[in-house]
Amino acid sequence: MASSSFLCLTLFWSLVFFITTPSLAKISFRPKALVLPVAKHSPTHQYLTSIKQRTPLVPPVATRHNARSQTPRLVPECYSSPKPGCNNNTCSLIPDNFVIPTSGFGGEVGQDVVSLHSTDGSNPTTVVSVPNFLFACAEMFLLDRLARGVKGMACLGRGNIGLPSLFASAFSLKRKFAICLPSSTKSYGAVFFGDRPYNLLPGIDVSKSLTYTLLILNPVSTTSAYFQGDASTKYFINVMSIKINDKVVSIRVCIQEF
Repeated sequence: MASSSFLCLTLFWSLVFFITTPSLAKISFRPKALVLPVAKHSPTHQYLTSIKQRTPLVPPVATRHNARSQTPRLVPECYSSPKPGCNNNTCSLIPDNFVIPTSGFGGEVGQDVVSLHSTDGSNPTTVVSVPNFLFACAEMFLLDRLARGVKGMACLGRGNIGLPSLFASAFSLKRKFAICLPSSTKSYGAVFFGDRPYNLLPGIDVSKSLTYTLLILNPVSTTSAYFQGDASTKYFINVMSIKINDKVVSIRVCIQEF
């Protein structure tokens, strides 16, 4: 993914929660990291990625979202008894569109194959696949205000059915991910899942120069629908001050979410 045209904001999080999701597949090749491309959509200012899914594999485009799970509880718990739908004997859930924001009550849990590239930290390498990958089948109105052609939202939240958790479980990766967001529509960024290096420029591993801060767990869910006792799957940090060009920005000191 090395390119001198990258002007990236790199964010790095270590997922410190315990993953209870069982291994998704017996995979002979164990990559140390995975990578997805990220592009900026000009009209909506949304960040898009493409991941091959379904049988046979096709590349649906997804809007990246780094906060929430698609359901306020852990799969495979059901809100209703299994019944035929877009998947046979499926469980219902509550998917969200975080752009509007709104929720749908006709969501269903699905499983299918997902395929993406592993990486050596500099370039995409071997293509790997995960069978029985969990996703939500939702109502069409939840695509409102997403970029044209987008088929859903890619969740990077700390919940057990977010992409970081599912990939870590499938490939025994370290529970980390990093994001490089492109500054314009003329270049690409990347999402790395797993361990460093993150070489965004030739010979420059940006993970060596990152600053770390403690993530705070919000015990109260911030999703549009949840059960009492559910914790938030967003990431929170304790912001004391913000300085831009050596000037302190006037803010209300609080815990910031992202």
